[in-house]
Amino acid sequence: MTNVVLSYVDLIYLPATEGTSDLTQPSIGLYFVYFVFFLFLLPVGMSLIIYQEFLRGKPATRSVMAVILGTGLICRFALAPIAIHAFDMNVLLTSARGWFQYGTIRVSAGPTLPIAYFLYWIPYSFYALLQYLGFKDVFLPFHDVGIVETSFIKLFPILMDALIFLILIRFKQSSKSVVWASFYFLNPLVIFGSSVYGHYDSATMGLIITGIYWVSNQKIARAGLALASAGLLELLGLVSLVFLLLKTGLAKQYKQSLTLLGLALLSFAYPPQRDLTYRLILGISGVQSGSQFSSGNYTLLGSFGLLGTISSFYPLLVAGGLILAFVSLDAARKRIQAKKILLYTCLSFVVFLLLLNLPNEWYWLVPIGTLYAIVDDNDNLGAFILVFGTAVCFLTISYTVGSGYYLLGSRNTILASIESVRNGLQIFAIMVTVLAALFLAYLRNARSHPTETLIRSSILVIGAFILVYFWLGVYPI
Repeated sequence: MTNVVLSYVDLIYLPATEGTSDLTQPSIGLYFVYFVFFLFLLPVGMSLIIYQEFLRGKPATRSVMAVILGTGLICRFALAPIAIHAFDMNVLLTSARGWFQYGTIRVSAGPTLPIAYFLYWIPYSFYALLQYLGFKDVFLPFHDVGIVETSFIKLFPILMDALIFLILIRFKQSSKSVVWASFYFLNPLVIFGSSVYGHYDSATMGLIITGIYWVSNQKIARAGLALASAGLLELLGLVSLVFLLLKTGLAKQYKQSLTLLGLALLSFAYPPQRDLTYRLILGISGVQSGSQFSSGNYTLLGSFGLLGTISSFYPLLVAGGLILAFVSLDAARKRIQAKKILLYTCLSFVVFLLLLNLPNEWYWLVPIGTLYAIVDDNDNLGAFILVFGTAVCFLTISYTVGSGYYLLGSRNTILASIESVRNGLQIFAIMVTVLAALFLAYLRNARSHPTETLIRSSILVIGAFILVYFWLGVYPI
């Protein structure tokens, strides 16, 4: 780089408060119990009740679905005002305030693609209207964001969670589908992603699931539109679209292939979207270095110092090439249908999560795994999804930034006996790798009873955590 031209600078100042020192230990304990109850105890307890009542064929009526939907929404709206990811929330609010208060969209910066910000603005516009009418928000002593404003900015991912729940039920009209859909909607990791973290992953996954739904109904153009729309939010959505394009192309369905290709190219028509997508592709492929697109400290390879040896072989490109080769082979034999596209999508997501530094994106496996459990009648995978999401949620909160960050906006440790041990990132990396291996095992194994899967996988995960906790955290070598 030999020359730099600065065209403009936008400075958006957000209020900062430091109120954590005013809180007593009983107050912090009360907040933590409230957090644990609505994130873990209530949704998991309700999930198990639904499982016990309706797994064996007892019809799940609309009132039951309403109870599931209501319980999930109560948990989300109970957590949304009091728990946030401070950094990402400020990024989202800078975008929304930049538009509604200053009329600029230039503060909507990457790596989030621009279209995602626009979708956050839709529900936030109602809060902007309230402000225009003179509404004064209420601020907790340890957050920079008002409790009503926080709920409105998170309303978009919360609504997308509900949409995914309703779509999952439509795939198969059975009580089992309702049970596994409840394991999605009442999953702690899903609730954490939308109501605490406030991230738009649920929107991407909702569009991917919608696309696969249309593939299963032979509506290829509609499927392509849904998957291309998912690609506008995250490049992840284009994975299934590529598989669908290979299916139609190798089956000599050229009209459908051209339609899908046109939809894929349409997603790059908006210049900021195209430029940022180009940089993301360079980072993922390894051409351009970046901590987010390599095996960093949140992966098994990066946390144990194996990155330098492995990265020279471009493992992501190799794994991606192998998956594309198998997809092409199945497509040429005309053996790839909606379920196969779903299977290869699951495998691709596991590869991305194991090789890229994406600690908060393990959520991807919950909706896509739940859908595969419903489509394939894989009760073992459906049962494991609840264990998987609960464990990953606990690990993410405890060993990435700590529960104090989400509740108090600071690095203060609340549960010191678990969160303050040494080598927390290594504990996280090992455990999510174990969970990913179990996910792949249950993806292909549907033999045992789901109750046995719930019990055995829970014991196995807890046992592995205790072993790793003492090995690396309490008595490290």
